[in-house]
Amino acid sequence: MLHIGKNNVVFMMPMLFGHANLTIKIGQLLQSKAFDVYYAGSVQLLRFTLKNNFKLFPLHTLPIHEPSFKHFAQTGIKEWLDIVKKNKLFNDYLTRKNELKILLEKLQPSLIFLDEFCYFDYVILSSLSVNCDIFILQGKMGMYYNENSPPSNSYSFPNKFTKYLWKFTLLRNKLKRIYRKCIFAGQTVEHLSKKILNAEQVKTSVSFNHKKIFAPSFIGVSELLLYPPEFDFPKNTILAWQKYLTTSVDLERKEIITDKLKNFIEKGNSEPSNRIIYCSLGTVADIHLDKTTLKTEFINKCLQVAANNPKYYFIISSGDDLNKEVDGQIFTENSLVLNFAPQVFILKRADLFLTHGGGNSIFEGIYTETPMLIFPLNNVWDQNGNAARAVYHKVGIKSNIDDMTEKIEKQIFTLLADKSYKEAVTEMAKKMKQKYTDAYLSDQLDKIISFKNGDEKERKQKN
Repeated sequence: MLHIGKNNVVFMMPMLFGHANLTIKIGQLLQSKAFDVYYAGSVQLLRFTLKNNFKLFPLHTLPIHEPSFKHFAQTGIKEWLDIVKKNKLFNDYLTRKNELKILLEKLQPSLIFLDEFCYFDYVILSSLSVNCDIFILQGKMGMYYNENSPPSNSYSFPNKFTKYLWKFTLLRNKLKRIYRKCIFAGQTVEHLSKKILNAEQVKTSVSFNHKKIFAPSFIGVSELLLYPPEFDFPKNTILAWQKYLTTSVDLERKEIITDKLKNFIEKGNSEPSNRIIYCSLGTVADIHLDKTTLKTEFINKCLQVAANNPKYYFIISSGDDLNKEVDGQIFTENSLVLNFAPQVFILKRADLFLTHGGGNSIFEGIYTETPMLIFPLNNVWDQNGNAARAVYHKVGIKSNIDDMTEKIEKQIFTLLADKSYKEAVTEMAKKMKQKYTDAYLSDQLDKIISFKNGDEKERKQKN
């Protein structure tokens, strides 16, 4: 049942559970403030919304994004002709606009939070003259040009060469934009946004911020940063339209826990010298990997380490993309492979976390006080930057997914034997838990909402 009124809040989400998990605490606190919380996105979010007592507003369209070079290379000339001749980007916009118009009519929300991957929905909502506050949620560090903080798609630390690394990165991105504009006959998201706003005679000024990596963003559009600055590099600064809305990890998150998993952990804890090691490369690892076989090869390496070390109890999350037959299989007495794993439940009981280094996984590792061995999957996303920050704060070690089994085994031994990693992650967790309480987040939400409302009133009075 839909509730129409000013107390509706909408989170616009892509089909990425890691992104959605970052917003759970925000949604719960808004519910405590008498808001009805909706997540708008794929029906695949249904499990997430039901589990967390939120509501789903299903959308059949995907967020608008730039045409993909990778997709173009895979599909070839026919797909390219379809994109160019049929003006695909503009048609995608019209379809998405119709869905968002229905959403606005049915829910009449007073607040909309856009995941960073849904940034173009800001343009669409502006074209619909939406009468509510809109915030873009940013969950990644090292996104914006900053001479004190290298771009997070590189494994780098702040130094005198940081600004040159940024200049190289931004130049490369500029050349990609020019190439994309040529390849797709001018059909770019930036061109489309200008076309829409001019056609709709929208007064909102939207300027793209190109001093940024990954998904584009807009200059002056309110953006909330969902990560704790304590984990970032020192001397990092934020932009005038950004505010921290640091959210904590929900350590009591509802998860499905099987008897087989409970029994395996109980067995792993049966001897004081045993160690429980949890391994997960995230829910979309195959999208990030250049070679799809790398994930299977990596899991086999972990199983080999388990076979070599009977006191290491490995719990491996293989993901839905591997064969269902491996689910719940025990390859050795001290290894368990699952298609889907209750990550927080396991991390609270683990001695070590082997992770791809996604932001959500990193902070779950910190909050559960689990040292990390980090395997960035590529040089495109933020995993290298997260690994650099983990090394800087001494809560983990960076590795490579294609390293030999012997090297990975030595790194695991180092992290388990050197207590300084456990001490560092425990100390950081303590600081974050003391600061980022529910009361703190609730207070920040109140300030941000009232601040935004004040800005709107001031602008209306000036007009």
